[in-house]
Amino acid sequence: MSDNAISKIREAEEKAKTIVNEAKDKRKSIIDSAKGESLEKYNEIVAEANRQRDEMIKASKNKAEVESKDLEIKAEMNNDSIKNIDKGTVEGLVDKIVERIVS
Repeated sequence: MSDNAISKIREAEEKAKTIVNEAKDKRKSIIDSAKGESLEKYNEIVAEANRQRDEMIKASKNKAEVESKDLEIKAEMNNDSIKNIDKGTVEGLVDKIVERIVS
């Protein structure tokens, strides 16, 4: 009877070891899976942030180009209006300025 009891205890110990080993394997599998999922989610978040950043940069560049073209057009218009001033008017203004300086 004692041999039978010892045998049953050994069987129970072996089953317990098997259960513990299976639990360790399952734990490792769950942890590995969680690490993989978290890395995937991290990469998705980073990719989305990069996409948003690129869109913002592109929008800012487009806005800057439009604004700079508007300024360029205005500058050209001012330049043209200055070029179109009558020489007689300019000479008259220069004469008045020189007269005031001299006086």
